[in-house]
Amino acid sequence: MKRYNTCGVPLRSGDVTMLRSLIREYCESRQCERQGAEAEDAARKLVWWFQRGMTDKESLRCLLLPPQDAKPEASVILTRRR
Repeated sequence: MKRYNTCGVPLRSGDVTMLRSLIREYCESRQCERQGAEAEDAARKLVWWFQRGMTDKESLRCLLLPPQDAKPEASVILTRRR
């Protein structure tokens, strides 16, 4: 049985909606199954980054891009919840 680290920022309803939309975009662009291993891995990475303070949608989207597609001017934005 897999064990997952559960520490980090709890996800709110709006957060889950945003992360789901990013996974949907990811799967459409890569033509992969949303229930497949590739999507699950991407979702795990998004949640990990989100729970550590990266809550900006565009920054999270950039994390999912392959290195050759990443925008050079895109910077990682860390935001804290208030």
